[in-house]
Amino acid sequence: MSKVSEAELRLVISAAENRRVLDFPRQGHSSEVLANQRKLAERLRPLLTKGLELEKIDKIVADNESERRQLLEKEKADAYERLPRIEDTFRHGIDARFKAFELANSATISPPTFIVLDAPSYIHVSPAHVETASHIEPRNSTVQLKYVTQQQKGTGVTVAFYFLWENLSPDPVVLSNFASQLVIKGYWEVDAASSIFSNVNESEILAYTQPYLIEWWNNPPTQLYGPVNAIVELRTDGHDAPAGAGYNTAWEWVFNSYNVDFSQSLAVPSKGRLLFRVGLITTTWIVGDTNFAFITVQGGDSSILCPFLQFEAREATKKGPPLF
Repeated sequence: MSKVSEAELRLVISAAENRRVLDFPRQGHSSEVLANQRKLAERLRPLLTKGLELEKIDKIVADNESERRQLLEKEKADAYERLPRIEDTFRHGIDARFKAFELANSATISPPTFIVLDAPSYIHVSPAHVETASHIEPRNSTVQLKYVTQQQKGTGVTVAFYFLWENLSPDPVVLSNFASQLVIKGYWEVDAASSIFSNVNESEILAYTQPYLIEWWNNPPTQLYGPVNAIVELRTDGHDAPAGAGYNTAWEWVFNSYNVDFSQSLAVPSKGRLLFRVGLITTTWIVGDTNFAFITVQGGDSSILCPFLQFEAREATKKGPPLF
């Protein structure tokens, strides 16, 4: 395989990430709608401590509902704006699969060869400052990290192991049945400050695996997305904090191995390069000023380990008429 510099890998990965439109869906509303809920609670709090003033309360609630409806309409419009880009991404995946079918039916396909890559070409952690250690070693490539946030919007951490493969055959090759593994030993936690009202102080965290492919031979490079598998789902509301406690906390230790598979077939032209990402993505969502989300995968033998990538390759060696 021709040598590829880390700078080239960074460039193509960055371009692919910037065009990404398929994020794991978060159940809930936008930060503006949640801020509207918080503002209502803050306006009502003084009235509840002074005694019930029903007329003032009714007016505040009515004004808030009008604003809330406007925000929900904006949220709906934003979702509709994303739909064409999402459709393009799905359509490309369908087209790539049919190209593989067409190649298989217009050529003599050799028996499958099982290819195993026992080390990634590159490890990428975003944001970069959360990485505390990483190394690449056959069957033992790992990442360690520590992440703490109070940021009041959707944010998170991505750990990605990138495996590079190039088709050195003079003929196109059909690839399929990609399989990898993540071995995870770490800790996830969310904290929400105690509150009188629900939805005023909230923290949630979602960690999931997802593979995807970057077809480097296209200009610009294109992506194919694999299935999402959730491994950590935590949510806490300060309203549910135990009596006398300052925070409501939810946490989970993860000590497990997870298969990361992608069954789609695709055709790779001669000299075509393919980047396969094995990714662990953690998203956080915080409402309120004094709430936290934590990830700790460091110290002792804690790590995120990706030992290999395996897939099947079939070379199209002889052109012929379609089989049907």
